[in-house]
Amino acid sequence: MRTFIAALIAACALGTTAALAQSATPTAAPSAAPSPTPSPSPTPRPWQASGFAAASYNSSSLGPGTNGFSFANGGASRVFDTISNQPMLNAINVQLVKNGTLSGKLELTAGTTANVIASYPYANNPNALQTAFDVTQLYVGFSSGPIAVQAGKFETLAGAEVIEDPANSNISRSILFGYAVPFTHTGARLTYTVNPTLALIAGVNNGCASC
Repeated sequence: MRTFIAALIAACALGTTAALAQSATPTAAPSAAPSPTPSPSPTPRPWQASGFAAASYNSSSLGPGTNGFSFANGGASRVFDTISNQPMLNAINVQLVKNGTLSGKLELTAGTTANVIASYPYANNPNALQTAFDVTQLYVGFSSGPIAVQAGKFETLAGAEVIEDPANSNISRSILFGYAVPFTHTGARLTYTVNPTLALIAGVNNGCASC
């Protein structure tokens, strides 16, 4: 009987020791989840079409024909918002862009904005037949590495404002943009991209298309 009890105590002791030894064995750390692969930048489509429509309503306490609200009456302080106290269809704009090594752009504008940005002799000229349609941009381009060249009619790089309404936070545009900045140029432009934040641009233009 004593032998059986001694054997039972020894077995329990051995089991406890084995359990302690097993619990003291370090467990392997779970392998870290692989970092997600960054999504590649989407490749632009070879051809992209877009457009917009813009309308506005302006009111002048001086009435129509004053403060520049009518070119025909000699107004000179307003440029794009030239009609008072009635709605204006500023622009219906359509664009077709060709991406890639050989690139290009066609942009057409109709509406009152076309009367402002149209090429000489129509733009801002009350004595000329006003147009409600304008070929705003039409150019072809070629790029190779950091160098890109384009030729045709394209928007100016001068100034902080742009022709397209959705990209211009100033709905009526500034007087400086209307009278001091040429809207477009006709000629050729060479761009050399030094790094993602710096580009050198040179151009040869036959005057300014919208002067």
